[in-house]
Amino acid sequence: MRAVWILLVAAVAQGDPLDRIRGGLYRVDAEAHVVRLHPHQAWDRAQAAQREADEVVEQLQKLKLFPEAAALHREAAELAEAARREEPEDVRTHAARLEILVRSLDDRLPAHDIAR
Repeated sequence: MRAVWILLVAAVAQGDPLDRIRGGLYRVDAEAHVVRLHPHQAWDRAQAAQREADEVVEQLQKLKLFPEAAALHREAAELAEAARREEPEDVRTHAARLEILVRSLDDRLPAHDIAR
């Protein structure tokens, strides 16, 4: 019984790489959305978006999606920099761009098995 439990936990931990990427993209999108709505209080959320984006970047690179990974890294870094400088208009702009990029990346990923 214990061996079955260990195998089950290992299978869940491995998961589908595309599911992990999608989950990360959804978290980045959520953080960017909050930052866009509240640009004067953006620093913590922008950092969180950048951390999540960096995790997704690593997973995209493992799948050899280098241009997508570079674009996500660049836009998340620009959002964090705008938040650090406390420039609300730049924060809104970069947050909106990040949201658009994330949704575009999600659309380009292959459909999940259950959707086929």
